[in-house]
Amino acid sequence: YIKTGKREEAETELKKAVKLYADKTGSKIKRVAAGGYTGRGFCWLDLEEYDRAIADFEEALVLNTPFDPKKDRGYAEAHKNLGLVYWKMGKREKANEYLKKAIKVLDEGDRPYRSKELRDALKTGDVAGLLR
Repeated sequence: YIKTGKREEAETELKKAVKLYADKTGSKIKRVAAGGYTGRGFCWLDLEEYDRAIADFEEALVLNTPFDPKKDRGYAEAHKNLGLVYWKMGKREKANEYLKKAIKVLDEGDRPYRSKELRDALKTGDVAGLLR
């Protein structure tokens, strides 16, 4: 709906998704809860509710700490997602801090294809392609 310019319909669907993800955030299974915060964070991002998106992505970061860079991707993804929010807000310096942290963690986890994508976005200064 967003891509076709149907903002009202998009907001309706995103608000439904927010409710569905909220059910997951309370899970005692960390991976499920982190996924709930991540999904809901993207909904808030699409709704341009940046403070709420930041809060959810920070919760996902907490739930993915401590991490094993060889096994866990969620920690790097949470940093990337926070970078995307700050980028959308126009806070490029703060965005770059989070994106560089994500690159470092992805490199430690032997995920060069993912870190290359972030590096390329930082080089061009356009991270729009990293948004879903």
